[in-house]
Amino acid sequence: MAFMHSSAFNVPGATEWPLFSTVEEVRSKFVPSTAVMIAIGGWGDTEGFSKAAATHSSRELFAQNVREMIDKTGADGVDIDWEYPG
Repeated sequence: MAFMHSSAFNVPGATEWPLFSTVEEVRSKFVPSTAVMIAIGGWGDTEGFSKAAATHSSRELFAQNVREMIDKTGADGVDIDWEYPG
């Protein structure tokens, strides 16, 4: 449904996550028990992860923003795809 760029979660107050389609649209195409996940990162996307991992406060900010995105989109979870080393 979407690969979110890792740097989208490194700014305070992140509130927009441009998905290809809504979680509800994807969920409607499968049986009700199907988990809908959003992937963050992927091949060639390391910048945001390196910045997020740098300090305790940057890790907290990244995690808080991911949690907020899950809550607001209704996704069941995330796949963090950090192709280390980056």
